Amino acid sequence: MTDKSLIERLNWMIKVAPQENDKKTQKSWSWGSERKSLTTEEKLYAISNGFVANEEGFMPRERERKKWKEIIRKYLKKCPWGVPWMMIVFSVVQLFFNTFNSSDKTYQLLAFSTHHKSEIWRFFTYSLLHAGTAHLIINIILQLVISLPLETETGHFRTFFVYFGGVLSGSLAASLKNDGLLMVGASSGIYSLLMSHLAHVYLNFQTISHRTYRIIFVVILTLSDVIHSLSHCLLNNNEEPKIHIVAHISGAICGIILGFIFYKKSKTDNDDAKGAKYFKWISIACYLTFICFVIIVHVS
Repeated sequence: MTDKSLIERLNWMIKVAPQENDKKTQKSWSWGSERKSLTTEEKLYAISNGFVANEEGFMPRERERKKWKEIIRKYLKKCPWGVPWMMIVFSVVQLFFNTFNSSDKTYQLLAFSTHHKSEIWRFFTYSLLHAGTAHLIINIILQLVISLPLETETGHFRTFFVYFGGVLSGSLAASLKNDGLLMVGASSGIYSLLMSHLAHVYLNFQTISHRTYRIIFVVILTLSDVIHSLSHCLLNNNEEPKIHIVAHISGAICGIILGFIFYKKSKTDNDDAKGAKYFKWISIACYLTFICFVIIVHVS
């Protein structure tokens, strides 16, 4: 290609290229079906003048960005669930306490112990601490995954109440055994969230999405933890670390109860509405009875 032909092609490009007086009203420039490929000069022109070159023509970079934003927004709309921001915030708090406050004094002050039952905050704050990095990461992943559909469908605060209700039930159950050991971890709250899926599926069976897969998910996670706990007790005599099985069981049972208390039945699902109300009041009575029983045992 001679210099003369190159100058002629560049002059042609300048002549037919779109004007750039107003970037907001700038439109893409296509050359029709007769052009099937870009020449080197045309690509250079596009790059030097802020265009994105493709086989159809020159497109302003702003329009290219908007195109990708629309694609991302489209895929996000297809996702049936939102962001579990309440559990994300609590996970960040857990990370903070285990990263920057890992001293023994923090554990002595916040961990649950049957020798400090009068310090009420311990019944909740033990869920902020974990026995090592692996324990922390596993719990955070589980609580985020389990709470993902619940926070979107039932509400952020309702899900969080179920979570902390499970945390409280786990410490209350552990307090019945005066072993004096420090208990840390959020497993009771995670079990509460996991089993509350059953109550949520029952209350909204006709309208809930992926109900069969949710039940399978709950069964698989429950069986895997039961098998792990049994093998740990048989092989390691439940030492290093010590699993508070009673707290896990209490959190799981109370998760179903708390699910019936806090989760609402969908307005479009009118199947057995009276039964849902009965379950709610029975669940409230059961949870209050459990708390009163633990208080009476400690007082006596």
